[in-house]
Formats: sequence, C-alpha cells, structure tokens
Amino acid sequence: MKKPVLAAAIVGVLAWPVIPAANATPAPAAAGPVGAGPAAETSDVSAARRTVLRIMPLGDSITYGIGSSTGDGYRYHLQRDLTAAGARFDFVGSQKRGRHGDLDNEGHGGKSTQQIAAHLDGWLTTYRPNVVLLHTGTNNVARGHEPRAIAAKLSAMIDQIHAKVPGAHIFVARIIATRVPGEVAANRAYNALIPGVVAAKGPLVHLVDQTSVGGLSLNDAHHPNDYGYRKIAYNWYRAMRAVLAPYWRPPVDNPYADTRHVKLTHWNQARRRNVSAYWSRIRAVTEDGRPAYVWIRDRNQKP
Repeated sequence: MKKPVLAAAIVGVLAWPVIPAANATPAPAAAGPVGAGPAAETSDVSAARRTVLRIMPLGDSITYGIGSSTGDGYRYHLQRDLTAAGARFDFVGSQKRGRHGDLDNEGHGGKSTQQIAAHLDGWLTTYRPNVVLLHTGTNNVARGHEPRAIAAKLSAMIDQIHAKVPGAHIFVARIIATRVPGEVAANRAYNALIPGVVAAKGPLVHLVDQTSVGGLSLNDAHHPNDYGYRKIAYNWYRAMRAVLAPYWRPPVDNPYADTRHVKLTHWNQARRRNVSAYWSRIRAVTEDGRPAYVWIRDRNQKP
C-alpha cells in the first residue's frame, strides 16, 4: 500500500547491483563494494542508496507480533536499526499490528506453511517485495506434522516466492524454540533440515538462525516476549546487513549483550495469564564496604 517511505535524513539504501554473492567476503562498514578504494563512491553504490527496500515480514503469529507488549513484535526494533543505518524502506503486507513505526506485515496467526502458501501469490502480486523475512513451520510442528514434510512445504514456498518476485532476497529463519515438551524433538528436527533447503536455492536465499529465542525469551509456549522479539530483530538485521549492505552500521541494540536485565516469566495455564516483568540488577555497597546486589523491577508488568 502507498504510504510515506521511512528513511534516514541523508543516506539511502542498497540496490541489488552491489549485493555480494553468497560466498563473497563482506566489505568493511562504511566502505564501498569489495575491492573499492576509500575514495569516491561507485555509481552502483550511489544507485544503491536510492533504492527502497520493500520488506515483507511473512509467517504466522510470531511475525504478527503475538506476545509483544506493544504488538510491534520484532518489526519496530528492526525498523530502528534500518533507519539508523540510513536505509530507505517500506514494510509491506495486508496485515497491520502494533503501535510504532510501519505496521504492515504478512503475519497470519495459527496458519501452517501450506495455509499461508494458499494466499501467497495474491500478496506477492499486490505488494511486490524485494526482501522477504520468512519464519514459518511453528504451527506445523504444533499440529504434529512430520519434519521432512514441513521442510518440503518450506522448499515449495521459497520456489513460489521466486516465481512471483524472481529478484527478491529471501531470508529464511531456523524457527524459534517451543516450550511444549512433546514438540521439542520435531522442532529441532525441522530446524536441522532448513539449512539444506536454503543451500539448494541459490544466492538469493539466506539462512537466519533464530533458534536462540527460547526459554526466558518466550512469553508463552510458542511466542516471544519483548526480549525475544529484540533478539529476532537483531538476527534479521545482522543477516540483512551481511548480504545487502555491509557498510550499514552495526545494530543499535544488541539484546545478547544485555547482562544487566533478566526477564522473569510465569505462565499460568489454568487462568491463561502471563505474569512477567523486567528486573534490573543494581550494584550496591554495604556499610562495611562489601559489594551487594539488589533486583528492582523497572517495567512491563503485565496482568
């Protein structure tokens, strides 16, 4: 849909002519293409900075943002990084959710990979993305589908996307963890198959490991909390930067380096309420000079 393009004030974004091949060595940050000197920007890079990334977040309720306190999911955190990098971008999709930034996405809660694929041609024709962020398969695992069958559906979806938008870069996630004991083995088996699927698809398809989002990064059995969504955004951005524009600045927020906060979560299945809060560890000093620590809740209490 037409709307103002989010952009930084001066610099733009990458165009496909300067995307390195999958086996290329990334250029240093703030540099031109590999092999270019530090002097003038090439015409390819100049064209790159004028190109708008049409980004389609594609998947299920994890893409939609369920479990996020604002409904933004990973999308607003990713948009902050892209803006700080000087990228020009437009998130696209038929869905809207969240409070901040560009709300458009193609996240469909409860849908399996094949259910999403049934409507995908129309979405791709309408929105013409040149970047797709694909996280799918969680609902297939939850419904007991066999991991190899899920991987085959993922492979078919990647082919379906490239049939409609042949030049698009597709970033494919190894999906986040589950808290359901009976789903763990299938989740891991499916994730183990995804690298092979991606490797067979050529230089426009890229693997992004989201499997570190689990445990205290989850809001409930299947959905990330705010901390988990920060991780997802961080992982998407790092992958996009490595492939599309190595001269983009590093991520603004590194949740993996956040050692001063812990997310405490309890899921009450009977009442279906999530009780969670962020806590800060504050260093103090006792009267006799010994170090001590206290934990203070600082935000995000959720009834």
